[in-house]
Amino acid sequence: MGQPAVDSVQGKECNGVACDRNGGASPGNKQQLEGKEALRYANILRSRNKFADALHLYNVVLEEGTNVEALIGKGICLQAQSLPRQAIECFREAVKIEPENACALTHCGMIYKDEGHLIEAAEPAYYNLGVVYSEMMQFDMALTCYEKAALERPLYAEAYCNMGVIYKNRGELEAAIACYERCLTISPNFEIAKNNMAIALTDLGTKVKIEGDINQGVAYYKKALFYNWHYADAMYNLGVAYGEMLDFEMAIVFYELALHFNPRCAEACNNLGVIYKDRDNLDKAVECYQMALSIRPNFSQSLNNLGVVYTVQGKMDAAASMIEKAIIANSSYAEAYNNLGVLYRDAGSITLAIQAYERCLQIDPDSRNAGQNRLLAMNYIDEGSDDKLYDAHREWGKRFMKLYPQYTSWDNSKVADRPLIIGYLSPDYFTHSVSYFIEAPLTHHEYTNYKVIVYSGVVKADAKTLRFKDKVLKKGGLWRDIYGIDEKKVASFVREDKVDILVELTGHTANNKLGTMACRPAPIQVTWIGYPNTTVPNSRLVVKCKPFSCDSIRQKFLSTLEELGLESLRVDLLPLIHLNYDHMQAYSLMDISLDTFPYAGTTTTCESLYMGVPCVTMAGSVHAHNVGVSLLSKVGLGRLVAKTEDEYVRLALELASDVTALQELRMSLRELMMKSPVCDGERFTRGLEAAYRNMWLRYCDGDIPSLKRLELLHEHSLANKQGSEKTADKLADPKAQKVNAAVELNKQPPTVEVDKQPQITVNGVMSPESSASVKMQIRWSH
Repeated sequence: MGQPAVDSVQGKECNGVACDRNGGASPGNKQQLEGKEALRYANILRSRNKFADALHLYNVVLEEGTNVEALIGKGICLQAQSLPRQAIECFREAVKIEPENACALTHCGMIYKDEGHLIEAAEPAYYNLGVVYSEMMQFDMALTCYEKAALERPLYAEAYCNMGVIYKNRGELEAAIACYERCLTISPNFEIAKNNMAIALTDLGTKVKIEGDINQGVAYYKKALFYNWHYADAMYNLGVAYGEMLDFEMAIVFYELALHFNPRCAEACNNLGVIYKDRDNLDKAVECYQMALSIRPNFSQSLNNLGVVYTVQGKMDAAASMIEKAIIANSSYAEAYNNLGVLYRDAGSITLAIQAYERCLQIDPDSRNAGQNRLLAMNYIDEGSDDKLYDAHREWGKRFMKLYPQYTSWDNSKVADRPLIIGYLSPDYFTHSVSYFIEAPLTHHEYTNYKVIVYSGVVKADAKTLRFKDKVLKKGGLWRDIYGIDEKKVASFVREDKVDILVELTGHTANNKLGTMACRPAPIQVTWIGYPNTTVPNSRLVVKCKPFSCDSIRQKFLSTLEELGLESLRVDLLPLIHLNYDHMQAYSLMDISLDTFPYAGTTTTCESLYMGVPCVTMAGSVHAHNVGVSLLSKVGLGRLVAKTEDEYVRLALELASDVTALQELRMSLRELMMKSPVCDGERFTRGLEAAYRNMWLRYCDGDIPSLKRLELLHEHSLANKQGSEKTADKLADPKAQKVNAAVELNKQPPTVEVDKQPQITVNGVMSPESSASVKMQIRWSH
């Protein structure tokens, strides 16, 4: 937004009056003169020292209405006729109408001086000197002069107003507001002071909001509107504040008001777009972003955000164009590179995606989205290895942990066999892949021995959310809605609830709460579920993926397949299917499911088996490659696990070649799966509880927490390099050896992966550091 004026009451020079010697009426016609002609001729007469005639014309002008120039001219004529008392009344009246008029103030000072009233004469002198020092940017001297002027005349409103301007420009907002309050007490209708008060209150509101007191910030913004009811910046900042408080209806109201009073407020358009995007009203979001760009064509945040919406809609070409324009407009715009990485990732260009994430991290090393998206993408590259993934995750974790304060002790009672409090932390308690796997523990936990507390960061609750919540509450558990709450605050909730084992279900995928985990609010913390670390002659290949709604992505994929010898006419590329019923019906188009590698499916594999479609998978070196191996083995289909690419092709060919055997297998698959351990929720939960109890026993027995383990391992590594015997002795301790062995196991990621959604960043230009100029940015993650 533009810089609003913070007005000083400035002095004006008393200029001479130009005389038109060739025009105008003659003195004999002065009775007939009126308005501007009378005023002009009165000034001419006064300049010729014809004060009586000039005085008559000034009175004619003043009979028509108030006129500052006529009042000053009349005062000068009276002063010249030795009528100082009447003259000063004219000058005072002029100052009352136009407080900044230096000419009237100067004549007041002259009369006071001539009559020996030196104190009264000093007021305008000090004031005008303050104006001069302000214009010379000597603000300390200006303040001194204004203070002296106010000391001589305590009701000097203009002096207090100008002191407020100096304090405001110095960032001393409370002092500025005090000066404006004093000014408005003296002169309640002083418009300049009222406008300046609104600006100072808005800035103070932003200051206290940034410091953490958002309610007080809102109060200051509203008070600003009391002084200037059409001040768009205050309305805009109220929109920001209500957005941060998750009161989006009020946020929309104030953004629209800001636009009404300042139609050039591109930031308000942008932030309206963010709200509509998060409400899935994508068409309205696009409209808002385009409006912002019509105001400011190179507005990088709106270019980026429009690209994000196009990404969600599967319009990959349009998305790439917008995000590239955002980068051109602002080459240091880190999050635009993150979003470019998401585009590359969806297009299957994993190496380019990783490069884009790394460029984002070069600009902003602490970028959470890019850091986590990079780790997620590393699971997709075939040259990945356990050690490589482990090292990348460890390095990211070390940097991430520095951003959060950690608890180092816990008050949880170390009684080995007491009931345990288990906390489950996730944003995915809705119709989402994770929800299918967490339902069994929430349903089958023995709540008398394992009290469950759910920390739900769900953005949009659905029927499944409500069912989960009802189930947990009826069984005696607790349900805490934490969406929009700071991760450190969530950590304090976990600590207050005395959670013994905190289980995080999202990992590096979207909307995670790893910041809460970084605070270490529970003595034992676990990450689970959400993150893991060729053809028959007449067959068809069906591939379903969100980006296939984009023509260029489809063509790129088909071209790649044609290069490998597969005709495009034998390929069906399906875009994202939004309704779950229709999504499951898509399996009726398939006879055999081919698992992906090096990143295997989880939910899709389970869905495939449940819908009677056998799945062929291939074992690999990293855990993310082996999820299908685990699932097929538990269902009793280990024979569909290949060890090599050639065997993978052979197994698929064998299935496709024996139609009768394939039909029999398909008919039996759902029953096989339903009777397998994969669908035995109660049995699985008993095993899970046993694992929790074992963790607790180890903790009560003094086992070293995982963070300390990593520190010891790091020391051990350094010791080996430096030949240090001291650290080697430390790790030679039997307990340390047990820990070291445990770490080797813990290097393996969790056993189930379900969600591969990267994090897209939408930038709302949220809260100005100064309402008059710079707008801060806050990240809204998809």
